[in-house]
Amino acid sequence: MLATDFETLSALLVTMNDRQIGRRFGVTGRTIGNWRRSLCLSPSTLPNIGSQKYQLNRSFFRSIDTPDKAYVLGFIIADGAIHRSGKTVTIAVKPSDVKILESIQRSAGSTAPVHTRLVTQGFDNRPHHLALIHLSSKAIVSDLAHLGVHPAKSSNATFPSIPPHLESHLVRGLFDGDGYIGRRLFELVGSSPLLEGVRECVYRHTDCQLVRRTNNNHPSLFGYRRDRSALIWIYESATLALERKLDSYHRYWA
Repeated sequence: MLATDFETLSALLVTMNDRQIGRRFGVTGRTIGNWRRSLCLSPSTLPNIGSQKYQLNRSFFRSIDTPDKAYVLGFIIADGAIHRSGKTVTIAVKPSDVKILESIQRSAGSTAPVHTRLVTQGFDNRPHHLALIHLSSKAIVSDLAHLGVHPAKSSNATFPSIPPHLESHLVRGLFDGDGYIGRRLFELVGSSPLLEGVRECVYRHTDCQLVRRTNNNHPSLFGYRRDRSALIWIYESATLALERKLDSYHRYWA
């Protein structure tokens, strides 16, 4: 990494501190700090692992036995980042969607603050802000691993095995994190194994056969007007939901 690599450094600072980034590139944390300051980047908001400064239900994912747990699990699979250190989960959204992070914090019993960071990620590679939270717990990361959620989840994520009556909440978390709901169709992006699991789950509950396709080189799952009952199953029983996705559901499908 070059000292002028703004994009690389800003992306890593979402889930790593100076010392951890330094280990990756064979330099000291002080060197990373100097590079970061020269690029006018703020230090990582990643909390000190092991610190008990903030409360957190560290057994939150030990058993998926509530709608909220199922939803947060789906949202993390879609829009979370598992730190490779095995100690932290980071969830980042647009600042306009910050309410869902606050709801997730409450559900997980976390008192840690929501942070805002300037990053360069996405299709246009332009600097933009993200709101993010950290769930810092080895136990949480370990329990997520037992549910099939690992650091490289974007390519190998699978559909977790949870009680069937909670699956609509899990799928809603996936759609809220990585889905699209429009006037004539709805779409979910994810790994092939994950999408196949969603497809089978939706068919089992609603008899709707969603369509597997590749969209912009990404595996996708599509539903159309004939599959309206699938969205009803996903969103009608919502306890937690991303407001703009729920609004799209009510506007176009309910």
